[in-house]
Amino acid sequence: MTEQELCTRCGQKTGVLDRGMYRKILSRTDEQFLCMKCLAEKFKVPEETLRERAEFLRETCSLFY
Repeated sequence: MTEQELCTRCGQKTGVLDRGMYRKILSRTDEQFLCMKCLAEKFKVPEETLRERAEFLRETCSLFY
């Protein structure tokens, strides 16, 4: 596991949805990411809302691969 696969805030492993959502709303070029939980905390939205949106975007957005 590389450091790029870990959340920079809590150290949890990040998945495709975590990294895709981070790229979609923060920076397409970053190589370090936040997990979905930390991303939700940062934007003060429920984690489930971000996950639902990520699942929706995954079907059409190339950032989720």
